[in-house]
Amino acid sequence: MLLKSKRYKKTGMKKFIKILPILALIFFANQQFAIAQKQPTKITPKPKPEPVNANITNNIRLTSKGFKVAKAYLVYEDETPVLPDNKVDTNQKVILRLIIDSGWTNLEQKAYPGASEKIVMLTGEIILKEDDLFSSYTETGVDINDAKYISLMAVITKMDYKKRQVIVSFKVWDKKGESTITGSYKLFIK
Repeated sequence: MLLKSKRYKKTGMKKFIKILPILALIFFANQQFAIAQKQPTKITPKPKPEPVNANITNNIRLTSKGFKVAKAYLVYEDETPVLPDNKVDTNQKVILRLIIDSGWTNLEQKAYPGASEKIVMLTGEIILKEDDLFSSYTETGVDINDAKYISLMAVITKMDYKKRQVIVSFKVWDKKGESTITGSYKLFIK
């Protein structure tokens, strides 16, 4: 019996050694098949906001994602252009005009604009902060052609700080899409 047992072990080991390369081959072939079956995962990054190369005056700094901005400039209430130095009087209304060629989500000839504005002194003191200047149009929207012309007004009523300068930051967005414009400009109070 003892001899049979040793012989069995030798025979079993020989069979195992013969089968081992076959098992390894099956294993590696299976791994290759699994690798070949894997679909590459595509990660599509969201478009990053880019500086706008449009007709921009008054040192307005803009970035846009989705919108095509044709023009950005400052005017007074009577439509007189603000001079390039951006010097204004207290209580003088300054209007930012944005002309947007495209980028609104068109829902039955309606666009749903959002706009925020913040005016900050150089000290960091916030003079004005409005989260959604177009909140009254959230439900109804505006005519898609009217949405091409966005106007945001800033008025400095009082300035006690020695460095008579403010930074006006703004954001315009499409409430039904992903398009945005962000920017800022400085006003110097005479």
